Amino acid sequence: MPDSILTLICCPSTGEDLTRCPSAILEHANREQTAGRLFNQLGIQIAEPIDQALINQSESFLVVVDNHVPVLVQDDLVPIDHFDESEF
Repeated sequence: MPDSILTLICCPSTGEDLTRCPSAILEHANREQTAGRLFNQLGIQIAEPIDQALINQSESFLVVVDNHVPVLVQDDLVPIDHFDESEF
């Protein structure tokens, strides 16, 4: 996904700018996914590891990137504001 796309999209929940998710946060999210503790906004467990994601400015949501396309559906956002930052 080209960086120029990031200037055109925003978080569907907060309206904040999106950036590429730092690897430490993505790795933590995937550990949570492996442990069965990663869910989307609807409470549906994330079944597969996340290869790529975007993150909003307040670091409260991940936007999964599927086949180079950000999934900008509010229900599909992955809330991460409960993550313990000391674990990254």
